[in-house]
Amino acid sequence: MVRKESEFRTEIREHARGGEGKVIFRHLLESHEYANKGRLMGKIILEPGSSIGTHTHENEMEIYYFLRGVASVVDNGEPCKLYPGEVLLTQSGQSHSIRNDGEENLEYIAMILYT
Repeated sequence: MVRKESEFRTEIREHARGGEGKVIFRHLLESHEYANKGRLMGKIILEPGSSIGTHTHENEMEIYYFLRGVASVVDNGEPCKLYPGEVLLTQSGQSHSIRNDGEENLEYIAMILYT
């Protein structure tokens, strides 16, 4: 199967998980295409000033792979910065939030898998 970028389903969420601004989800694959082993495989775009609020993952894990920009992340209560080429892993029972404090769009690949 091949999917061109023009075929990705795009979803825009305002104030995601209590965050600020809008988050753009470019769904690279749909859940049924990876055997319903998770609920998200997408490219996420946060415009400057946008964020996804703190939330906990239960019975699932989330992986972020950063492509562009600088991410301000709170990983289980610990603030840190993440840069292109770096990864954040949030296991079941753990929490995180993410914010774009930069001047350019923050872009990353996100995958949520069931545990």
